[in-house]
Amino acid sequence: MKKILLLFSFSLVLFSLSAQCDTCHISIEKKWYGYRFELQGQNVTIDRLLLLTQSEREAYAYAQKAKSLSRGGNLLCFVGSFCSAWTLGALTTGKRSVNWPMLGVGLGSFAIAFPLLKSANKNALRAAELYNSTGRRQATEVSLSIVPNGLSLQLAL
Repeated sequence: MKKILLLFSFSLVLFSLSAQCDTCHISIEKKWYGYRFELQGQNVTIDRLLLLTQSEREAYAYAQKAKSLSRGGNLLCFVGSFCSAWTLGALTTGKRSVNWPMLGVGLGSFAIAFPLLKSANKNALRAAELYNSTGRRQATEVSLSIVPNGLSLQLAL
């Protein structure tokens, strides 16, 4: 009977003791280029935001959308940089004539990329806000060890 009572009280303590995870809050800081996300002192990238929001369906959808928009915007920025730099390099050296259609493609790529990146930032912000608004429970860690005086039961919240 004592063993059953001890087992019951141990399982009750194990499952009933849990605390709100204060360190699982993503801090959001507004910057001139968008938002900066931090979790426990480390930067949160969009890839990490995807991993964090897997358990919350709505936040995960926003994080996925932010990642796809970010990829498209970064690709268009790369294309715009290449086309613009190639044309401006030709202009500064004077060895070739300026390729105006290539410069137009470069500037057009930038014009499309910036709204995509802004939308990606907004979706990442929504995902982080939804992640912060849901109540997450932190698991209780229980360790049982043998010490010189007998058994030791440690609970970490």
